[in-house]
Amino acid sequence: VACRAQLAEAAGEQANADVLYVDAAERWRELGNVPERAYALLGQGRSLAALGKPEAEAPLREARELFASMGYKPALAETEALLAHGEAAAV
Repeated sequence: VACRAQLAEAAGEQANADVLYVDAAERWRELGNVPERAYALLGQGRSLAALGKPEAEAPLREARELFASMGYKPALAETEALLAHGEAAAV
């Protein structure tokens, strides 16, 4: 599911990618795979942000918490940049 989400996002199919990332994040949660869940949440937030949806904030905030807890600095930086961009757009 995560691979299909990434392919949809790369093809510019953001709405489809969002749905697939939600599914992937839930599956990773069920399996207890925190890093992959965080990346799926990041993908979901990125897809929603590309669609201009304010709903992007929730998965991005959750991804940020997970990346910070694991010390994943590059992914954390990407997540924080997306959050900052969303906050700037809201002003």
